[in-house]
Amino acid sequence: RWQHLVTSTRMVRDDIEQNTFLPDISPTRKPQALSSKSSGTMSNSKKLLDDMSKTLYKQRNEKRHTFAELSRFLENGLETAINEAPIVESLFTWIKRLHQRDKLSQSTLYSYFNAVGKALFHELGMHPISHENIEALAQSYQSVIDQSVSPKRARFKAGVLRSFHRVQITDFGLPPADIEGATGNAVNIRYLADANLISEKEYEMIGTALKADDSQLGTLRYWIFVLGYRAGLRIGEALSIRMRDILLTR
Repeated sequence: RWQHLVTSTRMVRDDIEQNTFLPDISPTRKPQALSSKSSGTMSNSKKLLDDMSKTLYKQRNEKRHTFAELSRFLENGLETAINEAPIVESLFTWIKRLHQRDKLSQSTLYSYFNAVGKALFHELGMHPISHENIEALAQSYQSVIDQSVSPKRARFKAGVLRSFHRVQITDFGLPPADIEGATGNAVNIRYLADANLISEKEYEMIGTALKADDSQLGTLRYWIFVLGYRAGLRIGEALSIRMRDILLTR
């Protein structure tokens, strides 16, 4: 709801301000929801992950794939993965990010994927990955860590899962998670207020963009945003404030 307040481009209700649109102050890349409905199957999803594993794995006498070849495979695979199990889409998005943005080597990509990829698929199957199902994702992380054969392997898997979950936060808008490198009870979801997820500089940039709309609605949106960031109000609390709640003499 905060995102809708700050970045919405939908038409405002006629009884508020007729035939106007909220200004577009969207970031260059907004988190996208994972496909909620999949037409795929477990077998097709598993085949995609098998293809990923075979492509990333390098035989002793084989040449490594070029950067362009791996990019092409991951981009084509992601297009197909969108129609398969949500965890498969997440895994392809993650590996593609590690390859194209972080420039990790093919062997490192295989090591990361081999550590958690198929195990996460085994845990989650065709289940959706969303805010409503975040606890199931946390449990799957814990299960993957618990399957480790040694404390050292558990710590490695935890590090890989933290890398994976960062993409779930940035690309799909999921909440942060504390993932410790130990078996037992090591994964906790942190339900933080959205205000804690932006920096002071980002706050100032958003505030400046909101101020650019000098209409009555634009002013309201700005002050609701300020209350959320500076006073820590939830979106519902900010929206429910009335004039009688404000002490103008203090």
